[in-house]
Amino acid sequence: MGTNTLTKPFDKKLYDQTDGKAKRKIKKYLRSKDHIIDSNTKEDYKCDVKSISGRGILTFSEVEIKLSWKGEWPTSWKDVRIPYRKKKLLDSIESDLTFYIFREDCKEMWVIPDHIIKEKGSVVEVSNRFVREGEQFYSIPVECIYKVKLNV
Repeated sequence: MGTNTLTKPFDKKLYDQTDGKAKRKIKKYLRSKDHIIDSNTKEDYKCDVKSISGRGILTFSEVEIKLSWKGEWPTSWKDVRIPYRKKKLLDSIESDLTFYIFREDCKEMWVIPDHIIKEKGSVVEVSNRFVREGEQFYSIPVECIYKVKLNV
Protein backbone atom coordinates (compact mmCIF):
# COMPACT_ATOMS: atom_id res chain seq x y z
CA MET A 1 0.00 0.00 0.00
CA GLY A 2 1.31 3.42 -0.92
CA THR A 3 1.58 6.37 1.40
CA ASN A 4 -0.76 8.57 -0.63
CA THR A 5 -3.61 9.74 1.58
CA LEU A 6 -5.37 12.00 -0.91
CA THR A 7 -9.14 11.76 -0.89
CA LYS A 8 -11.92 13.28 -2.90
CA PRO A 9 -13.09 16.52 -1.30
CA PHE A 10 -16.55 16.40 0.27
CA ASP A 11 -19.17 17.35 -2.31
CA LYS A 12 -22.34 18.57 -0.59
CA LYS A 13 -24.32 18.66 -3.84
CA LEU A 14 -23.45 15.01 -4.58
CA TYR A 15 -24.16 14.05 -0.97
CA ASP A 16 -27.58 15.73 -1.10
CA GLN A 17 -28.31 14.01 -4.41
CA THR A 18 -27.46 10.48 -3.26
CA ASP A 19 -27.31 10.02 0.51
CA GLY A 20 -30.99 10.23 1.42
CA LYS A 21 -32.06 8.09 -1.53
CA ALA A 22 -29.52 5.36 -0.72
CA LYS A 23 -30.47 5.32 2.95
CA ARG A 24 -34.20 5.07 2.14
CA LYS A 25 -33.55 2.18 -0.26
CA ILE A 26 -31.39 0.22 2.18
CA LYS A 27 -33.88 0.71 5.02
CA LYS A 28 -36.67 -0.60 2.82
CA TYR A 29 -34.54 -3.56 1.77
CA LEU A 30 -33.51 -4.37 5.35
CA ARG A 31 -37.13 -4.17 6.54
CA SER A 32 -38.03 -6.68 3.81
CA LYS A 33 -35.44 -8.98 5.45
CA ASP A 34 -37.06 -8.58 8.91
CA HIS A 35 -34.68 -5.97 10.27
CA ILE A 36 -35.80 -3.40 12.78
CA ILE A 37 -34.23 -0.07 11.84
CA ASP A 38 -32.73 2.15 14.52
CA SER A 39 -34.95 5.24 14.54
CA ASN A 40 -32.06 7.60 15.32
CA THR A 41 -31.51 9.14 11.90
CA LYS A 42 -29.21 11.96 13.00
CA GLU A 43 -26.07 12.07 10.85
CA ASP A 44 -23.16 10.96 13.03
CA TYR A 45 -20.59 10.43 10.24
CA LYS A 46 -20.23 6.81 11.26
CA CYS A 47 -22.23 4.10 9.52
CA ASP A 48 -25.34 5.07 7.59
CA VAL A 49 -27.91 2.68 9.09
CA LYS A 50 -28.04 0.58 12.24
CA SER A 51 -30.56 -2.22 12.54
CA ILE A 52 -31.40 -5.37 14.44
CA SER A 53 -31.65 -8.44 12.24
CA GLY A 54 -34.47 -10.96 12.54
CA ARG A 55 -32.01 -13.09 14.55
CA GLY A 56 -31.50 -10.24 17.04
CA ILE A 57 -28.04 -9.23 15.83
CA LEU A 58 -27.00 -5.58 15.72
CA THR A 59 -25.99 -4.79 12.13
CA PHE A 60 -24.38 -1.79 10.49
CA SER A 61 -24.93 -0.76 6.88
CA GLU A 62 -22.91 1.66 4.80
CA VAL A 63 -24.40 2.76 1.47
CA GLU A 64 -23.21 4.54 -1.63
CA ILE A 65 -24.62 5.10 -5.09
CA LYS A 66 -22.19 4.53 -7.96
CA LEU A 67 -23.53 7.06 -10.44
CA SER A 68 -21.37 5.73 -13.29
CA TRP A 69 -23.01 2.27 -12.98
CA LYS A 70 -25.94 2.42 -15.38
CA GLY A 71 -27.71 -0.74 -16.58
CA GLU A 72 -25.85 -4.03 -16.40
CA TRP A 73 -22.54 -4.13 -14.53
CA PRO A 74 -19.87 -3.88 -17.25
CA THR A 75 -17.95 -7.14 -17.64
CA SER A 76 -14.75 -5.10 -17.89
CA TRP A 77 -15.24 -3.92 -14.29
CA LYS A 78 -13.58 -6.77 -12.40
CA ASP A 79 -13.82 -5.19 -8.96
CA VAL A 80 -15.95 -2.98 -6.76
CA ARG A 81 -14.08 -0.14 -5.10
CA ILE A 82 -14.77 1.27 -1.70
CA PRO A 83 -12.93 4.44 -0.65
CA TYR A 84 -10.06 3.63 1.70
CA ARG A 85 -11.27 6.40 4.01
CA LYS A 86 -13.95 3.88 5.06
CA LYS A 87 -11.18 2.04 6.94
CA LYS A 88 -12.27 3.91 10.06
CA LEU A 89 -15.57 1.99 9.93
CA LEU A 90 -13.83 -1.33 9.33
CA ASP A 91 -11.56 -0.65 12.30
CA SER A 92 -14.23 0.66 14.68
CA ILE A 93 -17.11 -1.75 14.06
CA GLU A 94 -16.31 -5.24 15.30
CA SER A 95 -18.70 -7.24 13.13
CA ASP A 96 -21.81 -7.29 10.98
CA LEU A 97 -20.86 -4.28 8.90
CA THR A 98 -22.01 -4.53 5.30
CA PHE A 99 -21.35 -2.14 2.43
CA TYR A 100 -24.05 -1.78 -0.20
CA ILE A 101 -23.09 -0.18 -3.51
CA PHE A 102 -26.17 0.82 -5.50
CA ARG A 103 -26.53 1.21 -9.23
CA GLU A 104 -27.35 4.76 -10.32
CA ASP A 105 -31.11 4.00 -10.41
CA CYS A 106 -30.95 1.97 -7.15
CA LYS A 107 -32.55 -1.07 -8.81
CA GLU A 108 -29.54 -3.26 -8.15
CA MET A 109 -26.76 -3.33 -5.57
CA TRP A 110 -23.58 -5.11 -4.61
CA VAL A 111 -23.52 -6.61 -1.13
CA ILE A 112 -20.07 -6.55 0.47
CA PRO A 113 -19.67 -7.86 4.04
CA ASP A 114 -16.78 -6.45 6.04
CA HIS A 115 -15.03 -9.82 6.35
CA ILE A 116 -14.82 -10.08 2.54
CA ILE A 117 -13.11 -6.68 2.37
CA LYS A 118 -10.63 -7.77 5.05
CA GLU A 119 -10.01 -11.23 3.53
CA LYS A 120 -10.24 -10.64 -0.22
CA GLY A 121 -9.82 -6.91 -0.72
CA SER A 122 -6.62 -5.16 -1.59
CA VAL A 123 -5.75 -1.49 -1.36
CA VAL A 124 -5.12 0.13 -4.72
CA GLU A 125 -4.39 3.67 -5.80
CA VAL A 126 -6.70 4.92 -8.50
CA SER A 127 -6.46 8.16 -10.43
CA ASN A 128 -9.93 9.49 -11.12
CA ARG A 129 -11.75 12.65 -12.12
CA PHE A 130 -11.89 13.82 -8.51
CA VAL A 131 -8.28 13.13 -7.46
CA ARG A 132 -5.84 13.16 -10.38
CA GLU A 133 -2.83 11.93 -8.42
CA GLY A 134 -4.63 8.83 -7.22
CA GLU A 135 -6.88 8.06 -4.31
CA GLN A 136 -6.73 4.82 -2.34
CA PHE A 137 -9.58 2.34 -2.55
CA TYR A 138 -10.32 -1.14 -1.33
CA SER A 139 -10.59 -3.28 -4.46
CA ILE A 140 -12.92 -6.25 -3.98
CA PRO A 141 -13.09 -8.80 -6.82
CA VAL A 142 -16.65 -9.20 -8.08
CA GLU A 143 -16.39 -13.00 -7.86
CA CYS A 144 -16.14 -12.65 -4.05
CA ILE A 145 -19.39 -10.70 -3.61
CA TYR A 146 -22.93 -10.77 -4.93
CA LYS A 147 -25.51 -8.49 -6.50
CA VAL A 148 -29.14 -8.14 -5.50
CA LYS A 149 -31.87 -6.93 -7.84
CA LEU A 150 -34.27 -4.71 -5.95
CA ASN A 151 -37.99 -4.40 -6.28
CA VAL A 152 -38.39 -2.55 -3.01
